[in-house]
Parts: sequence; structure tokens; C-alpha cells
Amino acid sequence: MGRQSLLLVLLLQIVVFAAGSGTKADPYTISSVEELVAFRDAVNTGDKSFNGIDMSKGGQGLFFALTKSLDLSSVCGSELGSWEPIGTVEKPFYGHFDGKSYVVDNLYIDESDDLTTTGYGLFGVGKSSATDSVTISNVVIGENSYVHVFGNASAGAVLGLASGNVVLDNCENRGEVYGRENAGGIVGYVENGLSASILNCVNKGRLNGAYGYVGGIVGEINASTFTISKCSNLGFVAGRAFAAGIVGKAYATGTKARISLCKNLADVSSGDRAGGIAFFLKNVTLESVYNSGNVKASDLAAGIVDSSAENVLHYMCVNTGEIFATKLAGGYCRLQQC
Repeated sequence: MGRQSLLLVLLLQIVVFAAGSGTKADPYTISSVEELVAFRDAVNTGDKSFNGIDMSKGGQGLFFALTKSLDLSSVCGSELGSWEPIGTVEKPFYGHFDGKSYVVDNLYIDESDDLTTTGYGLFGVGKSSATDSVTISNVVIGENSYVHVFGNASAGAVLGLASGNVVLDNCENRGEVYGRENAGGIVGYVENGLSASILNCVNKGRLNGAYGYVGGIVGEINASTFTISKCSNLGFVAGRAFAAGIVGKAYATGTKARISLCKNLADVSSGDRAGGIAFFLKNVTLESVYNSGNVKASDLAAGIVDSSAENVLHYMCVNTGEIFATKLAGGYCRLQQC
């Protein structure tokens, strides 16, 4: 390659890396694994090294987007070690990330972190300011991905732990997720949420958990108000304690929380209690939810939600799956419709 051609290639690479202005209409773009790693490192250190962008506030108010599918096998794996998630307890991700429906594959995490205040996934910890939201949309985790967390931290393929105003929209997981505590196909745990929206998300991967809450979409959510809508689970969900097709535990401190237009099409199994849609709900309205998966538990099993639910309104909830339990089968919804 001639000197002028090499210079042109380098200039083109710089232009691609520098694309975007950080607005919703013109986001900063990420076009390679190296750029994703640089973006991650900038968030996690609060450094200004990502394209000269001030990342000391974790990308607050800034928009980022992928421009192509990425294979992470060159930076993480059984031989290379775990992917370091984007956002930490000390330096959370505060911004807006759009995966543009490109696939991020070969995500590999195998950790034993006992901190309950952290999370593991492509993104580790996402947090919002009081006036903004943290938004992760159109992220697809590929089928060769593996997220296993053996400590007390939360596990989710897309996002481990979130707090504040949280939006996850049109995200999909095809990989395998295991969590000793909270585990979800999309997000492990939403804690102390002001307002959480989990919309149009799909899990196709296998979910396994031990002592916490396991859900096809989200393990546990605790927020003033939240909406889980138009989400689907197509992957087998199993837990030693509590497991459910959509959400393990959902607790609202306000009165406007809603789970609507969601469906679980896969089997759910638990060593203790299981629900086709949810295990435990409080202050939640269920509307137009559907379960066709078989639900099996050693203690209690229900087609829609376990009998321990509190202050739950329900409309047009349908179960067609078979329910098996040693003690009580049916739980909150003992009939085919509730």
C-alpha cells in the first residue's frame, strides 16, 4: 500500500470514529469492537479519551449508536476472561445507547462478584439523573453469548442493574444467562426506580437462577411506577427458588404500575415457586397477558402469577399451559382465565 493510500485509510478511520455530534438525531457512532471497548473504558473511568468527549458524567444527556454488528470473541472468552461491563457502581452509564438492532455476539461473562449493588451484562450499571433517563434500545445479544454470575450481583444479558428513570426498548437476548441472585434475559434488577419502562423486549435464551428472582425479561423490579409492555419470553426459565416467564418480582411503591400485552411461550421450572408471567407482584395491574408454557414447581405453581400477589388488578389474563406442583397448582390463577 502506498503512502498516500495508507494516509487516506487512516483519515477515513478517524472520520468514522469521529462521526456524530451526540444528539438524538445525530448520535456518536461506534463502528468496531475497539471503539466499543474505548467507549466502555471512558464510561468506567470518567475519562475524556473517547473521541475527545467529556465522559466524566457517564455520558449523561449524550446519545450513542452502533453502526454494525460486533463479535466480542477477540476481547472476551473462556481463554481471554470476562467482558468488563459498560458502567460500574462508582461510574454508572447515564446516557442513551441505540444498538440499531445490530447483533453483539460472543459476549462472555463468568464472574463471582458478591456485591449486591452491582450488575453484569453488556452494560453493568445504568443510572439516571433526577431530570433525565438512562435509555438502552435496539440492542441484540447473540446466541453465542454467555453471562454467568455466581456471586450476589445481578445478571442480565443487556443490563445487569439499573436505577432511577430507566427505559429499555426493543432489546433482544438470544444467549444464556445464569444468576445466583436476580437474573433476567434483558435486565437483572431495577432498584429504587423512579419510573421504569421495559417495552417490546424479547428473550430467546435459556435462563437459570439459584436463590434470587429469575424472569425471562427482568429478574426483579422495584420502582415508584413501571410499565412492562409488549414483551415476550421464548426461552426456558429455571430457578432454584423463584422463577417466572416475564418477571420474577415486581414491586411498585406507587399505584400506576402495569404489565400489559406480554406473553410467555416457554416452560418455567422452579425448586420452590413459579409463575407463567410473574412470581410476586405488588400494586400492579395485569392486562392482556398470556402464558402457554408449562409451569412446574416443587411448592406452588401458577399459570399467571403466584398466590402471594398483593393489590393486583387483572384483566383478560389467559393461561393455556399445564401447571404442576407438589403442594398447590394454580396459585393466583387456578382457572384457565383470571
